[in-house]
Parts: sequence; C-alpha cells; structure tokens
Amino acid sequence: MFQYNEATGGRTTRDGMAFDVDENTVGTVFQYNYSHDNAGGFLLLCNDDGILRDAVVRYNISQNDSYRGIRNCSGPVESTTVYNNTFYIGPGISQSVIHEDSAARRLVSFRNNIVVKVGSGTASIRLRGGGYLLDHNHLVRVTGAPAGADRTDDPRLFAPGTASDRIHADGYRLCVGSPALHAGAVIPANGGRDYFGNPVSAIAAPDIGAYGARGVNCPTPSIHRRVRR
Repeated sequence: MFQYNEATGGRTTRDGMAFDVDENTVGTVFQYNYSHDNAGGFLLLCNDDGILRDAVVRYNISQNDSYRGIRNCSGPVESTTVYNNTFYIGPGISQSVIHEDSAARRLVSFRNNIVVKVGSGTASIRLRGGGYLLDHNHLVRVTGAPAGADRTDDPRLFAPGTASDRIHADGYRLCVGSPALHAGAVIPANGGRDYFGNPVSAIAAPDIGAYGARGVNCPTPSIHRRVRR
C-alpha cells in the first residue's frame, strides 16, 4: 500500500510516471497521493508476460502530469480498479488519459473519476483491447471516450491547478451545486475516506472525484475562469 505521498519531477516518458503497478504484483493499492508535473504521467499498469491482479488506485490527485495519465504495457491485466481520482491537465499540457499499448485483454474499471482539460494542448483516450469499463466519470474536453457512459459538463472544482503540495490541495474540492456531488457509483470496500480525510459512505452514492464531502462556496465557475488565462 502506497499512501500520503507526493510524487513529482519525473523527466522521462519511459517509466517516468509517478506511480507503477508492475508485473507479478497482486493487491497493490495507491491511495491519497498527490502527483504533479511528471513528464511521463500519473500511472503505469505494466505487465508483459506475468500477472497483474487486484490493483486499486483511488482518491489520488494528478495535477499537470503530461504524456500518459494511465499507460498499459503490452501484456494483460487481470483486474484493476481506478476510481475517485481527480486529474487536472492545465494550459500547454497534453495527455493521453488512458493509453493501451496493445489489444491484450485487460479488465480495468475506470469509475467516479474527474478529468479536466483546460487551455491549449489536448486530452485523449486510446483504447485498443475493449476491456476497459468507463462509468460515472466527468471527462471535460477529453476525446476518444466511449459514448454515453460519462458526463462532459463542468464538475465545478473550487480552484483547480492551484495545489502547492499534497496538503494544500483544497482547490480540488467541489463547489455548491456541482453535478459531481452524490453522483458517483457505489463501490464496495472503498477505504472509508476521501483524499482530504472526509468519511465516505459504503452504501450512499459518493461524490465523483477525490473529494467526498459537502460542496463549498465558489466565487465563479472555476474551469471557465482559468481557460481565459
């Protein structure tokens, strides 16, 4: 289990991600971590000819990681859940939010996540194997996602892009009136708390993203304010 870490400064697109669930691992958990400004991206799910099973990636925040949000190596993934994370991709940064290197069989659930792209650059999804389940996400200015399963409207984050370190990440709270409040899918054994330490119910619909408490008052719609920069 990897938790409460801050990962930054990766300077290569080859294994330059903040976090890595690697070959021949079972039950790896990444939770409550803050990743930012890594040239390789946020997460590598990397199996070639071994096993990768029962990985859990939840309640993390990724800010201005580039290249790949989640990259899969050439081999299969038996089971992984990626849920209730928040990804912010700022001006001038491009990211392939999910990138499969091959059509190998993968069972990966990508649920209750927020992905926000603002300003110049692109955010895209490249699926090749058909094993990804995308559901109950907010995908803002992200191309290539399967149609119909996810929302594309502004989730209304308080001040995205302003986290200075793992502790000072309040900009990723949800505003009053956010469509992401109480809009997620219930996920069993969810760890019981969000990124900020707020309790998360095991039976009620959770918020989407890494924040799981009541909305906070926001001065203006956050995404539109930052796009004008």
